[in-house]
Amino acid sequence: MFSCKIDSSVNITTEDVFWIYNTLTAHTEYFELEQTKIFGQPDQNGYSQMTKLRIVRSGVDKNGEVRHYPCCITAENGFGIAQHTRVGGTYCQSGTYRSDRKAFINLSDYNFFRLINMAVRYITQFENTYCPPIIGNV
Repeated sequence: MFSCKIDSSVNITTEDVFWIYNTLTAHTEYFELEQTKIFGQPDQNGYSQMTKLRIVRSGVDKNGEVRHYPCCITAENGFGIAQHTRVGGTYCQSGTYRSDRKAFINLSDYNFFRLINMAVRYITQFENTYCPPIIGNV
């Protein structure tokens, strides 16, 4: 029996899921989605939690050969020192990021589409079930 331990986790928005889905159904040869988030209260050394996500779809390698598994998802958890911008944003201070856990998977187009399609269907069903009563009361 196959088993897998999740080493790392990240969250994406419903808009991200729909963007990936639409990009896949458009048969885009190459796309990339990268996100870095820093959040939470700093620890005693000033480090806050961080997540990094990278989703890449590249149909060919650097030599022009067709990839059998063109989709790669990398999720990373770590820590960094948060800095704040004048307009309320937050970013990681340069040179302070420390990786704690990292996981990746390479997928075929079909398997990546199946995962994203399942997420789209779940989100759509959830919205269709729970949002009409909420919207009707506004």
